[in-house]
Amino acid sequence: MILDLRLSLKGVRARGLEGKERHGEMGMTREERFRLIGLIADPPPGSKLAAAKDYGIDLTLLVESLQLTPTERLCQLAKAQPLMEELRRARRALQRE
Repeated sequence: MILDLRLSLKGVRARGLEGKERHGEMGMTREERFRLIGLIADPPPGSKLAAAKDYGIDLTLLVESLQLTPTERLCQLAKAQPLMEELRRARRALQRE
């Protein structure tokens, strides 16, 4: 999995596409962001957003994620992989004890 992500990112960087979608078809516009923040601040009663907010989920993380392009999200995922692998190794070590 890690190798696949790194190869994908390498191809994107080699083609010079990293971050290029932001102002094109993939990035969130200022108006979309403003509308989403309003929706999160005051979700419609009975909606899944309202249920998530009532449950305590930080919906601002959704806004932050949607501001990123798919390439940027993939970069974040690739950066998190070493930590996830270390946590898995630690869990396995604890299970053996």
